[in-house]
Amino acid sequence: MYRFHLGRSSLISSKAIFAGISLKIILSCYVRFASALAWHALQTARALHERGHEVMLFCQSGSPLAEWTRSDSFRTDDSMNLNRSNPKEIILGIRRFRRAIREFQPDLLNPHCPPGHSYFAIARKLERSRIPIVRTVAEPRFPKNNAVNRYLHE
Repeated sequence: MYRFHLGRSSLISSKAIFAGISLKIILSCYVRFASALAWHALQTARALHERGHEVMLFCQSGSPLAEWTRSDSFRTDDSMNLNRSNPKEIILGIRRFRRAIREFQPDLLNPHCPPGHSYFAIARKLERSRIPIVRTVAEPRFPKNNAVNRYLHE
């Protein structure tokens, strides 16, 4: 049995994922183009959904990933473009993620790239939630060691 450390206070056993326990999982992948990262996020969402988990996938508006998910039966949200630095769009994005956390009530957050990770961390902190964030790292851009990141990930 594998154990995944998901923060200070929570451990999720691989048995939970494969033993018939249904989890609610939000995934995110904000890439503008077709890539291995986008394909991996899609295949992960499909596999989790096929195994009985309730899945929601956030993806970049107008992206190939958004098009690929049109025929899938799990929930998707491609209403945002998180790759912009417009303060209004950032605030709207954080609100959307907070609403998803409140309404969907996930057991796990799984971002596949930096924008989703940042938005999940901020929304989770504002909601005073302890939902684990499990980051799928497909590129070597590590979070910077600064006061904001230390606050968000404590």
